[in-house]
Amino acid sequence: MKVPASKIAVGLSIILAVGGFSTATLAEQGTQRDWSYSGLQFAGPAGWGDVRAEYGACKTGRLQSPINISSASAQKATLPQIVFQYAPTYLKVVNTGHTTQVNPDKGGQIVVGGETYALIQYHFHAPSEEQIDGTSFPMGAHFVHQNASGKIAVVAVLFEQGAYNPALSSLWARFPRVVGNEIAFSSVRIDVAKILPSERSYYTYEGSLNMPPCTEGVTWFVLKQPLTASAGQIREFTAHHSVNARPVQPLNGRQVRVSQ
Repeated sequence: MKVPASKIAVGLSIILAVGGFSTATLAEQGTQRDWSYSGLQFAGPAGWGDVRAEYGACKTGRLQSPINISSASAQKATLPQIVFQYAPTYLKVVNTGHTTQVNPDKGGQIVVGGETYALIQYHFHAPSEEQIDGTSFPMGAHFVHQNASGKIAVVAVLFEQGAYNPALSSLWARFPRVVGNEIAFSSVRIDVAKILPSERSYYTYEGSLNMPPCTEGVTWFVLKQPLTASAGQIREFTAHHSVNARPVQPLNGRQVRVSQ
């Protein structure tokens, strides 16, 4: 069954297997201004489900994201490799009010189990929404993809504090300070592939969109190997977007698998 576009003004982290998402919706996800992460001005995470009827899954859903991943409990499995086929693209970026989001122009694709998913957008959270063994990382990135039939694949990359990350420098130098319209930099190219770790093993589980409307039916791929970002880079991001991470949600019996 197709999900109406009105129910999926999305905000993400890494997904496979949801029908009915338009490319335009995915590129504009997280732009609603009737919810927040802090709850100081708009409804915080605990109240998202009461803001609109279409946000109901945020309150009543049983397969919500993000989650805490227990490495000891994750089931080892023979899982398909995620083949990344990213290419450098000109920078197009927008401050959604909730995060900084990049909308690449034909920015490549991934192939998982023989299925091809085009990269639609990617964005950042601080701290990471995903937890590993009860611990958050200082920052995380979510790469959102879509295949020809409308299914979604999101890949999550974690960042720990450490060495300066040159792959982030061009974007960090051009954070949009004003919420709203996309800004295009025709002279700046971003090599998305460099914002990925060399080791591509991953955790995967069934979850949801991690922002309202919290639609379920989403498969998350969380890459196990973190990248580094310097303390200054993390500070600079949080100066624009303070805390923009949804709290972890109950597993409710779900199984997390890990690639061998």
